[in-house]
Amino acid sequence: MKFKNLTTIILLITTLNLSSQDCIITAKSGLNVRKEPSLKSKKIGKLDYKQKATIIERTLEPLKLNEDGKIIEGFWVKIKTDKLSGYVFKEYLEITQDLEYDYFNETFDSWLKLGLTQKEVIKRIGVPSKKGEDQEWSAIPAYIQEWKYDNGITLHMESESADSKKTVFMITISEPCNYKNSKKIGINSSITDVLKSYTKYIDDLSFSENQIIAGSIYGGVIFGFENGKVSSIFIGAAAE
Repeated sequence: MKFKNLTTIILLITTLNLSSQDCIITAKSGLNVRKEPSLKSKKIGKLDYKQKATIIERTLEPLKLNEDGKIIEGFWVKIKTDKLSGYVFKEYLEITQDLEYDYFNETFDSWLKLGLTQKEVIKRIGVPSKKGEDQEWSAIPAYIQEWKYDNGITLHMESESADSKKTVFMITISEPCNYKNSKKIGINSSITDVLKSYTKYIDDLSFSENQIIAGSIYGGVIFGFENGKVSSIFIGAAAE
């Protein structure tokens, strides 16, 4: 979903000053650098293809480009090199530093985490209101079963074979769950709080109106947003 009032979000969080991230330029024809985050702003320089730079600031100022019939959407970021500093379109940047986040030790409510046994889960929150079928995931390989709770918790449970003992493989929370994670982020936390808490680990290519990933889809924490507030939190590997 999109923020229903993105204009308000931009006014409230015009510029997000976060820790720096190293990157390279991916635009083969080079990338214009502007004084302000706008196509109408003055060009103050140009960066070459594969040139190194550092992202020093993100914005929620959107930009949509038509490149040879392909629509590209994203946001402006501020970069610096040893010779200049200004704003560029982030879709033409590639993050080069390691964004690995220790998501496996992330917890909700100081107890719910990956690797927890089904016995420990049931002891804490009982049996789920809905259980899916055991499905074989050949990429792992393992069997995965979805457990859904009425309190807004959804668990994907892993086992070696169908109907055998299981452990928590993925966690998703949404309303009405009131759990907080280890960084005190929960449902209805602000996008600003998430950015401040996870800035070193944000996958810049995923940074958008409705999603922020700390780490990557292959292992990390994924925050979903509605109207500038956290609507869901996922821990685990979203891609097989």
